[in-house]
Amino acid sequence: MKGILKKVLSVILILAVVIVPMVTLCSSAKGIKRTCPNIEVHGFMASKIYSDKDDPNSTVVWPPNPDSILELAKKDLPEAAKLAYKKDWNGFAENVAMLIYKSLFPVFVGEDGAVHDNSGAYFVYPEADTITAESEVQFTYDWRTDPVEIAAKLNDYVNYILKCSGCDKLTIECHSLGGAIVTTYLAIYGCDKVKSVAFNSTAVFGSSFISEMMSGKLNLDAQSLQEYLYFAFDYSEYHYLINGLINLARDLGILDLLANAGKSVFDAIGFIVAKEAVVPMFGNWLTIWCMIPNDEFQRAYDNVFNKVYAGEDHSALKAKIENYNKLVRYKKTDTLLELNKKANVYVISRYGYSSVPAIQSYESISDGIIDVKYASFGATTSLYGQELNESYLSTVPVEYVSPNKSIDASTCMFPEQTWFVYSMRHFKSPKPLAEFIDMLLAYDGQADVYTFKEYPRFLAYDAATNSIAEDVNSSAMSLFRKIIIIINEVFSLIKRWFTKK
Repeated sequence: MKGILKKVLSVILILAVVIVPMVTLCSSAKGIKRTCPNIEVHGFMASKIYSDKDDPNSTVVWPPNPDSILELAKKDLPEAAKLAYKKDWNGFAENVAMLIYKSLFPVFVGEDGAVHDNSGAYFVYPEADTITAESEVQFTYDWRTDPVEIAAKLNDYVNYILKCSGCDKLTIECHSLGGAIVTTYLAIYGCDKVKSVAFNSTAVFGSSFISEMMSGKLNLDAQSLQEYLYFAFDYSEYHYLINGLINLARDLGILDLLANAGKSVFDAIGFIVAKEAVVPMFGNWLTIWCMIPNDEFQRAYDNVFNKVYAGEDHSALKAKIENYNKLVRYKKTDTLLELNKKANVYVISRYGYSSVPAIQSYESISDGIIDVKYASFGATTSLYGQELNESYLSTVPVEYVSPNKSIDASTCMFPEQTWFVYSMRHFKSPKPLAEFIDMLLAYDGQADVYTFKEYPRFLAYDAATNSIAEDVNSSAMSLFRKIIIIINEVFSLIKRWFTKK
């Protein structure tokens, strides 16, 4: 039963992925003078998937249509509820798995990891005469497919943009999965055509969320649920009031009841849902495999192919995974070091949140999706909500320690070229961040954390003012100050309610 539980909690993860808004990078700030074109490479699930990739008027199959899912739910959930009431968990699990499959099957790929219909991301090159040295262009790709194939398309696009612009180099800004795609491109095609690369909260070295989903290292408890709720309402107008209510729910045992109820259901239905719906979707997307950290790869591989897919022939999928490993996975560090020799490298990592709930590593400091230790290319971190111990900190120069003492930047691959932004979510890309990245990419030479006084190593994002500034321990706030804010939020809510009346 315990083994089944570990697999079924992936249901929570698939829901978390589906409901989190996947957005592309913001347009860069105006007024920055470029000397070569810039390509933006978006992240996971950030491009629409059409039923016909050659026809932008065809049906959009991703993101899924909420109305269609609602209609399916109306048809299937009543029967599922009856089965649950009768404690026919096998029947209930099959019903839920079928609902997930019906809702998301348009973006499923073949058992070989390939797209066998003509679905995909619609992408047309910009007209040649519109490309100049100051151009900013997007690279749109089908995020379900083989990173090696995507990298080949990116290489063609790089060559096209350079030819049209008359430049011999360009800059690249990448986000999330986009960082893994760009690293794949660099590992296979080299970095001679690149002037600068900005890795903006990327999954180059993976994500605990992805690896533990695929390896079955799953867990659900009240604490992980509580932290995810904090994350979900972080930018709310009534942030502190909502957090207070979440704390109250925890103290009253409500979150424990929810977590225990979830475990009971997952115990009963998990393996079937994982086998019939979750793993066939995530496990066959080759981009998922490139976001699994090296030290977690074998565990994930064994779980998927020796347990969930036990007895099935997935040799074609395995071959593509091994090809990526040979060409890219075990060369990432060397690839980035070579890039740093020939080009300018910038790394931005966001933090201030725990990871996705239902994984054992939810206490990893992250931006809600990507762990800081991976996004920063090697920072040493405490657990979420804690500090690095004093004996360790005594050995680290103070300039490398975050204001809340949770991060040591000295262990990063490029410590002087790595910035940390507190309280900015993975999928939040506000204009101030775009302006900062634009400044870095337009800089003549290799900038570092000392180049711009307004952009030191540790920054903080203020959602209320939509601004980024030096972090002076934004997480520190007195209990009295929090109480005052909560009281103000309560009065604001009451005033709004009466105004509407």
